[in-house]
Amino acid sequence: MALSEKERQELLSFNTGEPIIITPCDLADSSYKYNIVAFIRSIADPTPRYVKSVQMTITFPESYPADSPSVCLYKTQLFHPNFTVHGKWTDNSVRNDETLSDYLMRLIKTMQFKEINAETVADRNAMAFYHKNKDRGVFPTDKVNYNTKPRISIIRVNETTIS
Repeated sequence: MALSEKERQELLSFNTGEPIIITPCDLADSSYKYNIVAFIRSIADPTPRYVKSVQMTITFPESYPADSPSVCLYKTQLFHPNFTVHGKWTDNSVRNDETLSDYLMRLIKTMQFKEINAETVADRNAMAFYHKNKDRGVFPTDKVNYNTKPRISIIRVNETTIS
């Protein structure tokens, strides 16, 4: 069954505070797969070099919510403890009583290094870098010209695809 209509509308009207664009994929099976562009600051490599937008795809299995969605980056590389080198998010399990908006907010906080899950480490080098530098002011959680109150921009492409 994947997403209910209520969950689809929640996904497409997700409100966090940072600009984020969520659109259905241009596939026949668009009710299960969504493209997300999150305009957030994250780290691309241990220099650290920052990226200002992260592109990813979120895919909901037919058995959702019994089975968690899959999140995979594309056109973006993150140097992050909870993302594999191939861009898969390892902390993607939906938690008890977690709404879809809560799930997406946790994903964004993870990419901003506000939430790191030490139990789902995918990149040990990134985790070592995180532990070594977490108090040195290199992470996007710092208040360096950074809007901590997110604002949202949702673009709905092709209303017929969404409804």
